[in-house]
Amino acid sequence: MIIKQLRNKFYPSTTISNLFVNDNPFSYCLEDTVRAIGIKVPSFTAIPENLIGYNIDITYSPHFKRDVVVLYTYKKDGLFIINNGGVIFTQVYSHGGNDIADTDGCILIAKHFGLIKKIPKIWDTMENEMFNLVKIALDKHESVKWIIKNVTI
Repeated sequence: MIIKQLRNKFYPSTTISNLFVNDNPFSYCLEDTVRAIGIKVPSFTAIPENLIGYNIDITYSPHFKRDVVVLYTYKKDGLFIINNGGVIFTQVYSHGGNDIADTDGCILIAKHFGLIKKIPKIWDTMENEMFNLVKIALDKHESVKWIIKNVTI
């Protein structure tokens, strides 16, 4: 399964993307600010673009108290870690939420996107739908990759 995220709307503190699963439109994503390679402001930086694709798994989140989809490049000591461009991110989840206050470095996914009082927001979470697709693929021992591309229009 290939999940492809095309980042195409860049706001001062928020990044919006279109998300595709196996080339089919799936949802919108909302993330923190995309920064230059090698720069990270903890909890306020989107993970770097990755055209090869991040690995995907399911793990228990103590914060959410449920299983969630997690992106990573490698695992160490029970943590899912992304090392891209020399910057380290840990436990990057895909989950529901509405705006930048809900991200904490994670990728939010939902059906709808809009500007509400000039603030980028998404709504109607697609977390369960994504979780179920990933779980089915992983249970079949299929490869699951999450590609992220920064697109300027």
